[in-house]
Amino acid sequence: MRLGLLFFFTFCGYPIVLLAQNNYLFHHLTLKDGLESEFVQSVFQDSKGYYWVGTTSGLQKFDGYSFSKPLKAGKDLLSSSTVTETRDGTLWISNGSSLYRYNRANEQFIALTPEGEKPIMNLRVIEDSAGNIWLLNDKALYKYDLIAKKLVNWLKLPASSLALTAGAIAFKKEACLIWLQKGTTLYTISPGKKRIIKEEKMPFQAAQLWTDGDYLWLSLWNQTLCRYNILTGQQKWFTLPFTVDGSPVIDLAVANCFARDKTGRLWIGSVDGGMWYLDERTNKFARLKPDNYKSESFHFNDMVYLIKMDNAGTLWVGSERGINIFNPSYQPFYTISNSELSTNGIPASNLRQQFVYAFSMVFNKIIFTLSIHKIEKTIRLKFCCKIKWFC
Repeated sequence: MRLGLLFFFTFCGYPIVLLAQNNYLFHHLTLKDGLESEFVQSVFQDSKGYYWVGTTSGLQKFDGYSFSKPLKAGKDLLSSSTVTETRDGTLWISNGSSLYRYNRANEQFIALTPEGEKPIMNLRVIEDSAGNIWLLNDKALYKYDLIAKKLVNWLKLPASSLALTAGAIAFKKEACLIWLQKGTTLYTISPGKKRIIKEEKMPFQAAQLWTDGDYLWLSLWNQTLCRYNILTGQQKWFTLPFTVDGSPVIDLAVANCFARDKTGRLWIGSVDGGMWYLDERTNKFARLKPDNYKSESFHFNDMVYLIKMDNAGTLWVGSERGINIFNPSYQPFYTISNSELSTNGIPASNLRQQFVYAFSMVFNKIIFTLSIHKIEKTIRLKFCCKIKWFC
């Protein structure tokens, strides 16, 4: 007979699941944790450590303990919003119909509208190295007048008969250059020079653009990726696999979001294809296997909306099943037997500063697991004792 008994003791916060599968341990934030919707489209961590989570049901603030109720700007529910912070600490909230500056002192939203006719918004907020604030969509480039506190029309962008996919905009702060793809044309824009400095034809429309050091990644709707060297113009092309372990993936697997973790690994979220990472030494893709029935696994249905790395190097992955959280740098459990323990306690080398600390202690057939969740200066503990008898 085999009997397993599991005890949980949670201090100062929500439970953290730390179990291993495929060497990656996931914690999940869902409706039961206070999310208003599990369709998570944006996550941003501000300079004070708070997380701003944009869902189809509104924008919520997460302090590491709990989610706020959806924030409102008047009657605007701020659904599907993205948040950006400029160096002065101002938060900018943008979605398809509005743009706001957020006043932290009185928690008020200040609406902004560009000069002239009200355009389609979806404005990408960009701050360059000189502190200038630029706002961009597929129609125009605006500059924020810091004195008058208004948006000034700066540069009208070329029209295109082909629709731009929202998000096909990238920016390199150090060079103060913006890339925008409209239709099959990739534009390089210099805000300071107030003009387009380069146009280049691409083989297909873009789903997403993303800057990565000296590279610009372009995800095209024909299921290809281009790694474009900003300095030399050299292009390296990749094709997302149609099969995984010999089994077909849903017909469309288009890269939708990117992040490079602290180990240097490139993570890619996709439409219909799940989450991948690219081994740039072999130029091969590996897919993170989802399992919606296991609490420790990666959860998603059809789409990965975002991958964001926070200040501690933890990756936040938004899908239609809430938020998946994991840190690729610190995944394994550390197992220490009682014979290895000194009188001074657990060796410090087994603890690492990360979003989740985890280690195990084994005394005979009793396994003790301690996890520490850390956000800013607040530490929450969870203690798990698992006892097994084998007969």
